[in-house]
Amino acid sequence: MLKPINDNVLISLVREEVTASGIILAQTDNVPQVGIVEAVGTGYVLDDGSRIAIDVNVGDKVVYNKYSGSELEHNGKRYLMIKEKDILAVIG
Repeated sequence: MLKPINDNVLISLVREEVTASGIILAQTDNVPQVGIVEAVGTGYVLDDGSRIAIDVNVGDKVVYNKYSGSELEHNGKRYLMIKEKDILAVIG
């Protein structure tokens, strides 16, 4: 498994959404804006060496800035590695 460092977050890409009535809506662009948090780093490192923890948790479904991070593939699965600051919201 990939382990992010510092304030990085590893997100698995969600390529489709299901409506309340069960209709699958495929995303049409190459970069989705919704993903599931797979792993988080240890947080921001301050000048004094202390850390500020990351606000999202593994398993959270998040919305993130459209053109943020670096897309990568590991063991046949696609991920996005982004900075925590590029996460806009956690979906309830």
